[in-house]
Amino acid sequence: MTLKMNSLQDMAMIDRLYLASDAGVRINLIIRGICVLVPGRKGYSENIHGVSIVDRYLEHARVFHFHHAGEELVYLSSADFMTRNLSHRVETTFPIYDEEIKDRILEILDIQLADNVKARLLSDQQANTYYRGGSDLSIRSQKETYHLIKRSLCGAVGGILVGRIPFVSARALTKGSSAEAGYRACIVPPRSRRLSPTRPRNTAMISATTAAAISSGVSAPMSKPMGV
Repeated sequence: MTLKMNSLQDMAMIDRLYLASDAGVRINLIIRGICVLVPGRKGYSENIHGVSIVDRYLEHARVFHFHHAGEELVYLSSADFMTRNLSHRVETTFPIYDEEIKDRILEILDIQLADNVKARLLSDQQANTYYRGGSDLSIRSQKETYHLIKRSLCGAVGGILVGRIPFVSARALTKGSSAEAGYRACIVPPRSRRLSPTRPRNTAMISATTAAAISSGVSAPMSKPMGV
């Protein structure tokens, strides 16, 4: 089970998660803000792993993923697991049926769970230490998600590989077509916020629309890259 949300505070839901952990269910939490649940406590919540990711861009998605005996169930929601949301507001949670959209959502969750740059560990120590495990490579989930989406856009116009090996999640590697498409597609990293005085302006990132226009011989404006 993987749950991503802004805050986790409702005690009834927390008790359910503790029971699930005690029954052997592996639970991953991505909680940006308040988290009353205590992960990783032996004999109580040892099957729960929790991280908080706070980076340049505000994370505001609520995603609930359940393995469900081999059947991947994915839901998006307007509600956090907070009493104010679950007991005092009208909220909505809806399933994702499209397999391609579902795979993309799960791949983004995998990237976030692999973050070892901006992810902080949630634990009973309340130290909020940065998570540095999982890989020798630095994986910053917001940047990697950006690259993932950029590859998809560039792949649609048969883009060009630009000297960066992308992060590919274990989920993508088990799906040959996704991994293959990801490596075939164009990888254009965002332009540095500080342009070198000697760096020509025309080396900035181009959008998929611009790439398509260039390939057809039509002039198109440059897109504004992330980080500028």
